[in-house]
Amino acid sequence: MARKNKKKAAAQAQQKQVARPRVPKAVQTAQNLQKVSARLNQRRQFLENKAMQSRKVAIAKKKQGNKRQAILHLRRMKQFEREALRLDDLIMQVETQQLAIESAGVMTDAVGAIRAGLQTQKELASKLDPDSVAEDLDDVQELMADVDEVNEILGESMGLEAYDDSELLKELEDGELDEASTLETGRNLDIDLDLPDAPINTSTLPAVPTGTVKSPLSADDDEALRQLEAELL
Repeated sequence: MARKNKKKAAAQAQQKQVARPRVPKAVQTAQNLQKVSARLNQRRQFLENKAMQSRKVAIAKKKQGNKRQAILHLRRMKQFEREALRLDDLIMQVETQQLAIESAGVMTDAVGAIRAGLQTQKELASKLDPDSVAEDLDDVQELMADVDEVNEILGESMGLEAYDDSELLKELEDGELDEASTLETGRNLDIDLDLPDAPINTSTLPAVPTGTVKSPLSADDDEALRQLEAELL
């Protein structure tokens, strides 16, 4: 049972390692150089602090009159300073190499991107074959011609061929279309109706009065009307 558990744990660990994305070698190298540069800087700062402390002790010993101890601390100070200078050279070399690797990695990525773009462009260009495009355009033109032919056939079947576009335009410009429409309307209204004449019987009509027509109003009414007209004036 224990062996099975160990094998299972080993298999899971191996799967995790496989699933972990691989870091490019150039990036990994640049990261390692950066870590080395950080450690070298820390070491140099330590040596500079030690050199400063030795100098302070040497000055104190000289003030006390102990020249031997003062010279000893001065020598230690020189050693620390010399080691710090040597680390400066190493740090410079490491940083220079790191910069070169990073630049090369950037250039490599740029070249890879350019190549990938070129490959994609070639694939797209292969789909844009001039011959196939020309054939497609010919097919479209043939299809449009068929549609026009069908429209013409439908127009003839509906009797539209009897009208000439040029004649219709000329008729419209000369005003003949409006006149023809007016005449056509008049002809439609001028219809002879075969209707009998209206009978006229004069014997049933009242006689026309020949004397003075008397007003149906009385004298009082006439006076009232005259007063009303005077007030209105």
